[in-house]
Amino acid sequence: MKALLFVLPLLLLLACNQKSTERSPEEALASAEASLATGQLDASFVEAQRTLAGLCQRGAAPANTALEAFVLRAETGTMLLLSAYLTQDPQLVALLTTAFGFTVGEDIRSPKAFQSVAMSLKDLAAVVLRRSGPDSRLALRASKISAALTGFQTIYFTKQSTLMDALASLDSGGPFERRLSALGHALLLVSFADQTLKPAPAWKYLLAGLLGPVCPKGVEPLGAVLCVPAKDPKVYGECEVDVAAIPLKVRQGARKALEAGCKGEGSALERASARFVAMLQLVAGDEVVDSRVRAWATRTLASDLPKLKVLEDLLPAQ
Repeated sequence: MKALLFVLPLLLLLACNQKSTERSPEEALASAEASLATGQLDASFVEAQRTLAGLCQRGAAPANTALEAFVLRAETGTMLLLSAYLTQDPQLVALLTTAFGFTVGEDIRSPKAFQSVAMSLKDLAAVVLRRSGPDSRLALRASKISAALTGFQTIYFTKQSTLMDALASLDSGGPFERRLSALGHALLLVSFADQTLKPAPAWKYLLAGLLGPVCPKGVEPLGAVLCVPAKDPKVYGECEVDVAAIPLKVRQGARKALEAGCKGEGSALERASARFVAMLQLVAGDEVVDSRVRAWATRTLASDLPKLKVLEDLLPAQ
């Protein structure tokens, strides 16, 4: 009896101590958010995502806390997607599976892999848009990240105006959103380099994304002059892929049409290059960006890519 009287208080004490060490959903969310705020894409990122995924389970957290977890997961997942796309680092690509369970092949830049991940991240944002009030803070965050993902998806298929609108919206947001905008600009730049001078590049659309923000009135006439329809009837709406097949005078005329439609100091190409250089510098110098992404931005700044060298070749001066 005496032994029982001794053990019972001890068990109660242990139970109380265990209860006191359990985190509330709000504390778990705050901890994950603090971990993700470092910007490092490592084991702590995976652990934070697992915490958020747990909070997203039905009944695991109060409604607002769960929706916060959903939108945070969509936002940071988008940061990882862009980082993996730009760097093509195998460890970052693998994190898409480890931290989110996405099925990703070896080539994150393939349309199928990129589109699949982007759609899954949009699904997370869609939950917030369905369950929260349309004017709520969380709904605004969810709509921004959803629009950005829609814009990022356009790098393969359609006009870039959707992407530029999304990037402009992110630019006007907080530090995290501005980081996403800078990475989105880099995504557009790399996409242009990857797709230009390869089979069936949609030059008119890609040029609109690169030059539209600095010269919206010059892009349309540029596309009209430059786009020689591809000979292959299966390639609907695309431009001739062989630059050599486009006469020199046509390409020079396209340059003239572009500059004639532009207003501002310096040529359109110089101003567009300066914009991309500024975005890459923002990434390279931001401590709250994974070191591999910063290193990639530094290397890219030292290359011809942000100078839009391919456009200089495509649009020779008179």
